[in-house]
Amino acid sequence: MQKTIYNKYLGEIECRYNPRARRIIFRFKDGRFQATMPVKTGEQQLDAVIAENLGKLLKLKEEKKAATFRSGETIFSSDHMTITLLPHDIPEWHLSGRDGKYIIRHPQEEDLSDKATTEHIKKLMAVCMKHRAKTVMPARTKQLARQFGFIYKEVKITSARRSWGSCTGKQNINFSFHTMSLPAHLTDYVILHELCHTVEMNHSARFWGLLDRCTGGRAFALRDEMKRYSTGI
Repeated sequence: MQKTIYNKYLGEIECRYNPRARRIIFRFKDGRFQATMPVKTGEQQLDAVIAENLGKLLKLKEEKKAATFRSGETIFSSDHMTITLLPHDIPEWHLSGRDGKYIIRHPQEEDLSDKATTEHIKKLMAVCMKHRAKTVMPARTKQLARQFGFIYKEVKITSARRSWGSCTGKQNINFSFHTMSLPAHLTDYVILHELCHTVEMNHSARFWGLLDRCTGGRAFALRDEMKRYSTGI
């Protein structure tokens, strides 16, 4: 027996029930996840396993998609944006986007399995993510700063891979464009983290106390959740 469900972050999941299965096993094949599971597995149990392993599953998805991009598919999706890869008749690459929906068009005869082509697609994806981050992050930072009474000077978007964000002594805030791969509530956590640094330029107990108040007592839980994610395309 099998059925297909939809997950906000993973997309379509083909669920296969196997009487010999002792646990839920995920594979990413043909552009979507397949989950093999015991017959009596309920949706709540499946959701719990997905939530616990979301970071690993997203990483698996991106690694598999990076190996071979498929034309006609959405090759990146998050709370903030989508990127779709489509063919066209013009012998040139074309990039377009509006309201967080980006389209990369490639020449019809392009070999998408070629390593150089894969790297080119990744670079175009980075362009899309940086463009989107320049819209999302400054606006959301302004909203949260106003809500919690923080003062900062400016927001810049960078290509940083070692950190999600940083705050300078002059109260300038930098965010990596890779924040666009995070769920919205974790993007807010990153923003609040840096806004708290405008008051406490350290990770002292006072800093965590301030961040905890801004996140409704969830600072440490959100910090731990962030460990499931990593920068990169």
